[in-house]
Parts: sequence; structure tokens; C-alpha cells
Amino acid sequence: MVIVESRKEWKKFMVEFEKNDSVIIPIQCDVNKHPIDTELCLFYIRLLNDSTDEYVLPFKHSDAINLDNKYITLTKTSKNVYTYDKKKLLHFVKWENVCDIQLMHYLRKNEPLMIDDIITNAHQYFYTHFYKFSNLNCVVPILKHVEWCREVVDRIKVSALGKQPSCYETYNFDVLESLQYIEQHGLMTKDGLVYTEYNPYTTTGRPSNRFGGTNFAALNKTDGSR
Repeated sequence: MVIVESRKEWKKFMVEFEKNDSVIIPIQCDVNKHPIDTELCLFYIRLLNDSTDEYVLPFKHSDAINLDNKYITLTKTSKNVYTYDKKKLLHFVKWENVCDIQLMHYLRKNEPLMIDDIITNAHQYFYTHFYKFSNLNCVVPILKHVEWCREVVDRIKVSALGKQPSCYETYNFDVLESLQYIEQHGLMTKDGLVYTEYNPYTTTGRPSNRFGGTNFAALNKTDGSR
């Protein structure tokens, strides 16, 4: 595992990144905020090569010498990029070759691919005792983020294998990217701009629309809420 902390290390990483498919997990600074409303803490990247090389690109973390934010947009590849939540990743980078593994699993089995049960002791401690503080992921140790990401990748890689359903590309590129486009613009309310999150992985296939404890699809139609 390599933590990329300089331009020289980044250029060396890019040589491999541009040659291999990869799995990428973005870690946002504030876990309680919508991805569009916080900053990118780090990228965890596992190359899908014979060595399964791992890289961490830190941008806002107290454990590392952080890369300049310009490297967020400069880090790109023509190879396939797999991730658990494509919409979340697209809030940070506008890549055209992102494949949503959760979608692959859902189209095959008509059920969501859950990772909510994956957590480290360090994450549990910080989220439980310091929940009133912002940007907690910037102080959770990097190696604990790596530990969490490894477990996530080991679970989602299984769903990336095999032939995809014929409708996969339509959902992956048209549906998910359209929902992400809607999310990033937010909703204007009397209290200001708020952000919502669409979840297309429901039993009926009709996306739910909720975030921060508010179900936007079920707002009252008679009292002015909607």
C-alpha cells in the first residue's frame, strides 16, 4: 500500500493507474453531509492487476502530506473504474468511465448490495463520541480508512465479475448520471438550499428520494411542505 504525498509519487502512480482497471472508493471529509456539500478527504484505489496494488491519495487528512486539490481533477484514466456508489464519486470527479458495482448486483438479484455493516472500531469510536464535530474522517487514522476500504472492496469485487445484463449500460450511464445531475443542483426551500439523494435500488425499481432524515418523495401535499 502506497500513500501518495508528492508530485513525483503521483506521476509514478499514474503510470500504473492508466494501464489498469481499478476500484476506487472516495472518502469524504464529513460523513454526515451530502457529498456535494463537503470536500474529498482521500481516494482509496486498488488496481485490478495481478498484484492488486493499493494507493491512497490524501487531500484533506491530518495523517498525511496532502496533495493539492488540482490532482483530484488531474487523476483520471481511460480504463474502467469500478466503485460502490457512482453518483457519490461523480460529485467529486466528472469521469465518463465509471461502473457502478451496486447497480450490477441489483440488476442481477433485485436487491441492494449492503455495506452498512462494515465498520472499524476506530470509525465506531469517532462517530459515536464526536458526532457533533464536523469532518471526522479527516482525523480517523488513514490506516483505519484503508482497513474499511479493503473490506468493502473484497465484498463488492464479487459482484463485478461476469456478464452484465443488457440494460446495464442504460442504467449506469443514463439513469445514474441523470440522478447525479439532479442531486448536485439541490432543492431550494424557504430555509435555503438543501441536497437530496436518490436511491434507485428499491424493490419496485422506483427511486426513493431522501437525505438527512427527510423523505422528499413523501412530503405533505396539503400543508405547503411539498
